[in-house]
Amino acid sequence: MELSNVQSVTWLTADIVELLRSVGLAESKPCTKALNWIRKMQNPDGGWPMFKGERFQGSDPDSTAQILFMMKRIYGENDTI
Repeated sequence: MELSNVQSVTWLTADIVELLRSVGLAESKPCTKALNWIRKMQNPDGGWPMFKGERFQGSDPDSTAQILFMMKRIYGENDTI
């Protein structure tokens, strides 16, 4: 269950952020909103779940890696994430 039309998907949101940035919409409201949502989804252990929701609270290594690489490209190595 990697894709869902019911639950928000963290790594898919990261893909959308990268798409928006690649077409010059890095400062757009949707891009900013998505980045803020991704930051809020970070688990206390530093990782990200695959989905939003109580049932999916554990960190997913693939989602976490994708999001961390994206954050590094956007904010650099000194970002708090």
